[in-house]
Amino acid sequence: MRNLLFVVLVLSFIFSMNFVQAQTTSNDQDKRLEALEKVCQQQEEQIKKLQKRLGILETDESYKDYTQKIVKEYLKQPETQDNTAGIAAGYENGFFIRSGDGKYKLNMTGYVQMGLGIFENDTFDNNTFYPNGVYLTFDVYLLKDVHGRIQVDFWQGANLRDAFVEYMPMPEFNLRVGQTHVPFTMGGQYGETEGITIWGAPFLSWAHGRDPGLMIHGLVSDMMEYKVSIHNGNGEDTLNATDDFLVAAQTRIYFMGHEKNPNTFLHIGAIRGRDSRTVDNGINNGTALVPATKNNPINSATIYRPWEGIGNNAGGLVANGEESTRGWKTGANAGLRFDKDLDGGSNIRVENEFMYMLWERDLTAANGGRLPHLEGWGYSFAIVYRHCMNPEVAGSGIFPAFAFSYTDMDNRSTDNTPVGGNILGQRVFTYTLGLGYAFNKHMAVNFNWIIMDVENLNVNGAKSNPKDASDDVEHAWFLQFTAQW
Repeated sequence: MRNLLFVVLVLSFIFSMNFVQAQTTSNDQDKRLEALEKVCQQQEEQIKKLQKRLGILETDESYKDYTQKIVKEYLKQPETQDNTAGIAAGYENGFFIRSGDGKYKLNMTGYVQMGLGIFENDTFDNNTFYPNGVYLTFDVYLLKDVHGRIQVDFWQGANLRDAFVEYMPMPEFNLRVGQTHVPFTMGGQYGETEGITIWGAPFLSWAHGRDPGLMIHGLVSDMMEYKVSIHNGNGEDTLNATDDFLVAAQTRIYFMGHEKNPNTFLHIGAIRGRDSRTVDNGINNGTALVPATKNNPINSATIYRPWEGIGNNAGGLVANGEESTRGWKTGANAGLRFDKDLDGGSNIRVENEFMYMLWERDLTAANGGRLPHLEGWGYSFAIVYRHCMNPEVAGSGIFPAFAFSYTDMDNRSTDNTPVGGNILGQRVFTYTLGLGYAFNKHMAVNFNWIIMDVENLNVNGAKSNPKDASDDVEHAWFLQFTAQW
């Protein structure tokens, strides 16, 4: 009996110890579970915060939508990559090939322009189709600091237009060497696809165009762009190899900021140099002429031919064979361009430009007297509004336009002018009405009606229109198609 009681006491003690231990273990597990639940709650809150940042909802479908969105954006990228070769190729405002690290890049752009010109019957020009250029432009970027450009016009052979290389270590200072635009005019530096009208104002021909030389340029504080250059050529693809240099400079003030509004600016330019270009017949005429459309010079000799004479630089504003302007020319230019995108993909653009030019003629007249200097000035105003009827097609829309220009050229002083040295002065009022349609940013058609009111001062000879021996009004109509890439 005593032994049995002892066994019962021992079993009761063991059972009590197990119960206490089990109770303690249970309490520990509860505490651990509570701690784990707190950790899970914290993780869920962090996940929700990340979801909000990424724009993902909490449902499973939102994850699918988000994933599909990422895939679609990736497929829209305009390039196909070859990871093995480390290069990328595709189209982005022009065809390109670039290295995987972005240090080397080749861009190719271009455009083709063809048109039809129709002239009224009392002019000396015939209705005809005309090319305005077949251009290819190659831009090469090396190590992000070196840029080279070659632009070629392939119509009737390969005519080199731009051919330069530049070092660009910083936005404020860049160095360019080669054949490039002389930095002077505003409208005269646009490409054939950038003008408001098909043809520019006549006085823009007084600029020097392209010429081999050296240029420094830069952009300061996203507000002021400057260009200063020195040249030693006779225009495109020619060098004169003389001591006569042409110096030009311009500045553009981007009063709305260059980064956000690169096409709105105030423009100021200046030019100074000896103008001594010659033509095939040996007569030195420089650029002292007023061209009509297509750069055809307006002759002011006894027969008035307002549209005729492609490449006939021996014409111009002088009589009796005295086409010479050999000497210094000095010019000033100022302009304002406002270009703003509107709601729905539309756009408005307004431009004003003024130019003054003085030609100092060094040659003598037939009687031995000094030829008088020539003086010219011009003003232009143009506006175009592009109404986008389908915002889903970038760059599309209908665009009516209007432009006016005034050009005046004569002797600086006609007092005591020697015989044969007087210049038959000329005033030209040009009105252009335009209407075009852009199918997209690559293809467009443009129509211009040009009314040119020309006053040939001191001219009493016969003209195509014999009703008025001192002035005439001529009309022309141009239809032009453009494709660019």
